[in-house]
Amino acid sequence: MWWRSMRDHLRRWVRRGRAGQSSVELSLALPLLALLVVGSADAARATVGFITVANAAASGALYGSRGPSFAADTTGIQAVALAAAQDLGGTPPTVAIQLQTDSDGYQVVSVTVSYQMATAGWPGLPDPLELQKTVVMRVLP
Repeated sequence: MWWRSMRDHLRRWVRRGRAGQSSVELSLALPLLALLVVGSADAARATVGFITVANAAASGALYGSRGPSFAADTTGIQAVALAAAQDLGGTPPTVAIQLQTDSDGYQVVSVTVSYQMATAGWPGLPDPLELQKTVVMRVLP
């Protein structure tokens, strides 16, 4: 019958239009999805980098807090901090060490670890991203 052939023709025409619509939707959504994936990966790298920098500063401060002779060993503190930051890769972080006296008269060691992390170059974010952490611990007598 003639209406069946027209119905089949109309179904094919509607299906073809839907396939084109899906292609347009995919072409509009794909750049946004790619941006989301790359942004998530960059944020994860920054988070892992900051945790590594914080652990390196804590390791160096813990080494220096073991006693006055350890607090005076700035080379050892720096070596411990750099060993803890080994997973960062690229250029090694910088380690700054200060020996001070707190308000109660106790000696404290302050270890600051700084790392420059290259990002994907997002607008509004600095490139490289400065990751820095300072840990202060009291030196045992």
